[in-house]
Amino acid sequence: MAKECRQLLALIGISCDDSTIIQGITCDSREVKQDWLFVSLQGMSHNGDDFIDEVRAKGGIVITSHPHPGCYEVSDPQAALVTLINDYYDSPSDKLTIIGVTGTNGKTSVCSFLSQMFTEFGQRNVVIGTNGIQLDGYCYATQNTTPSMMVCLRVFLEAIRRGIHTVMMEVSSHAIDEGRLGFIRFDRLIYTNITQDHLDYHLTFTHYQYTKFKARLYLKENGRILLNQDRDELMEMLHLRTKGIITYGLKPSHVQISNVELRSSGSSFDIGQLHFETCLLSMNNVYNLAACIALFKSLGIHSHELCEVVSRIEAPAGRMEVLKLKNHTIWIDYAHTPDALRRLLEFANQVCIGRIITVLGCGGERDQDKRHQMGTIASTLSYRAIFTEDNSRGEDPAEIIKQMSVNVLDNVSVLIDRQKAIAFALSISMKSDIIIIAGKGNEQFLIVKEDKIPYNDKAFILKLTEEEPL
Repeated sequence: MAKECRQLLALIGISCDDSTIIQGITCDSREVKQDWLFVSLQGMSHNGDDFIDEVRAKGGIVITSHPHPGCYEVSDPQAALVTLINDYYDSPSDKLTIIGVTGTNGKTSVCSFLSQMFTEFGQRNVVIGTNGIQLDGYCYATQNTTPSMMVCLRVFLEAIRRGIHTVMMEVSSHAIDEGRLGFIRFDRLIYTNITQDHLDYHLTFTHYQYTKFKARLYLKENGRILLNQDRDELMEMLHLRTKGIITYGLKPSHVQISNVELRSSGSSFDIGQLHFETCLLSMNNVYNLAACIALFKSLGIHSHELCEVVSRIEAPAGRMEVLKLKNHTIWIDYAHTPDALRRLLEFANQVCIGRIITVLGCGGERDQDKRHQMGTIASTLSYRAIFTEDNSRGEDPAEIIKQMSVNVLDNVSVLIDRQKAIAFALSISMKSDIIIIAGKGNEQFLIVKEDKIPYNDKAFILKLTEEEPL
C-alpha cells in the first residue's frame, strides 16, 4: 500500500509533485494521522471542511470541494474518495462475497439466518447490521444499521486479513441516500419488502421506495438481485433492472414456496422437491428463509443439506423471540411499522388458543403518520392493547400515545412507564394467552430526550418474574 501522494492524486485529476508516502485514507477526521489523506465530505450533521485545520495540524493532507489554503480541490469528493480507497486498499469489495439485505422489515433476521447457514457450511463470515458488527465470535456496537463507509472499510480489511471471505450487510435507506455505501459493491442484494417507514426522513413513500431501489446501482457486474415475488411494491424493480433477477415466493417464482404450514411451535414448507422444517414462527420467517435458500441456490448449493441446516436455525434475539415461562407465553418482536405489526398480530390470532395482549409504543421524532395506524392495528387485533413509551427522544410520550389512540376500541390501556405496562400485561394474562411485546426487540436502552437509559424487554421480564425460560 506504499503509494506516493502524487500518484494517488493523479487518479482524481490533481497534478502535484508531492512525493509523501501516504499512510492511510479516510473521511473521518478522528482517524487522521501524519501523512494520511483526508477527503472532506458534507454529511447530514457534519461538514468535513469544519475539521480542515485540525486535520492539517495532525499532519494530514486535505482534499476538499471548496478552495482552502494548503488543500487540494476536486469537484466530487465522494467519487474521489471511492477511487482513492479502491486504489490504495486494492478494491477490498472484490476480495469478498458481499451480500446486502435491504427492505423495511426482515433485514436483521435474514442476515442472522445467512450467517448461521454459512457457519453450518464451514464458512466463517461477518455480519454488519442493527445488532452491531459480528466478527469471529465478537460483537462490536455501531451507531447505525449501516455504519459509515470508513467503518465498513476497516471491517472489510480485517476480514480479509483474517481469511474471512463472506460478509452480510443490512442496507438502510439512510445509508443509500447519504452515499454511505461508497466503494462497497454487492455480489447479491436481497429485497425483503418495502412498507411505510422513515417518512420523517424521506417525506414520501415514493422517495423511500426509490431510495431502496437505488441500492441496485452498487451491484458488481455479475451481481444478482433476489426479490420477494409476492410483494407488489417490489415488482417495479423488474422494470428498472431487466437481468440478474432471482424471485422467490408463493407465486410462480425461480424459488417457489409451497405446502406452507404455520404452527405455534414452528413452520414447514416445500421448495421444489425439498421439504423444510423450522422452529421459526410466522409466514414472515418462511419468506426470510426462502430468501436465504434462494441465495444459496444462486451460489450453487442445491443439496438436501440445506434442509438439515434450516432445521437448526434459531431466531435472532428480539425477532419473533418466544419466551416460555411457567404461566406465560411471551413473544418479543421488533415490529415497529404498521405492516410488521399487522402481520405479527394476524399470525398470533391464527395460532393462539387464548387471548392476545399487546404492549406497544411508537418512537419519538420519527414518522408520526404511522402512530395512529399502529394503535388501530393493535387495538383491532388484540384482546387488550397496552400503549406505552418507546424511545420518546425529545417528544412527550403522553402526546405520542395520544396520537396512537385515535379511533381505537375501548380495549386500550395506557401506562407510560414501559416496565409498568409489561408488568400489567403479565398480571392480567392467563396460561393460554400470548403476550406480545412489540417495537424494541433486543434493544438495550430506552432513549429519553438525549439520554440512553439501559433497558431490555426480555431482561426486565426475567428479572420481574424471577424465572428461567422453559
